[in-house]
Amino acid sequence: MRTIWKYPLAHGYQEVVMPEGATLLHVALQGDQITLWAEVTPEQPTQEVYIHVIGTDHVVLSGADYIGTVQQGRFVWHVYEDHP
Repeated sequence: MRTIWKYPLAHGYQEVVMPEGATLLHVALQGDQITLWAEVTPEQPTQEVYIHVIGTDHVVLSGADYIGTVQQGRFVWHVYEDHP
């Protein structure tokens, strides 16, 4: 059975633990918190997913996949999934 879970994100590079095979759906602000939503199968073993939240004009990691952009006040954050 698949369901949607949310994951709060910080600025910068981070490891997010979620069930294997998760589909990253959307990123947005929830209140003042940058949040990622993913469709998951909770029964699956977990894995680390590598997320990079960067500001405009910052370097995008080679091979990273774009997830979305969030505007937070005067700041604009771009969210990528990295595949190290």
